[in-house]
Amino acid sequence: MIFSPISIFVYNRPLHTRLMLNSLSNCDGIKKSKIFIFIDGPKNKEDDTKINLVKNEIHIFSKNKKNIKIIESKKNLGTYYSIINGVNTVLKKFDRVVVLEDDLRLKKKLS
Repeated sequence: MIFSPISIFVYNRPLHTRLMLNSLSNCDGIKKSKIFIFIDGPKNKEDDTKINLVKNEIHIFSKNKKNIKIIESKKNLGTYYSIINGVNTVLKKFDRVVVLEDDLRLKKKLS
């Protein structure tokens, strides 16, 4: 079976990020999928603090997992450009991509 790469887009919502990553970790085949996590940069100091909490959640999730690549933006791109740039980055290497945002919850297996 061929597993599509997964692009995850996060920003300044650590709880959303944790819940989404927890639901993702329970999905069938996730250990065989290449995962790219894109973290958009802060707009201001308050966002900087929240983004650091998001980064902490991501580093806990990705610890000892070789199938995960984390891409951090130093400046704020905004949702549109963050997703467009991230999807284009993945499509340069693969012919498909699954796109997820931090506010999604995933089921273990579709039936």
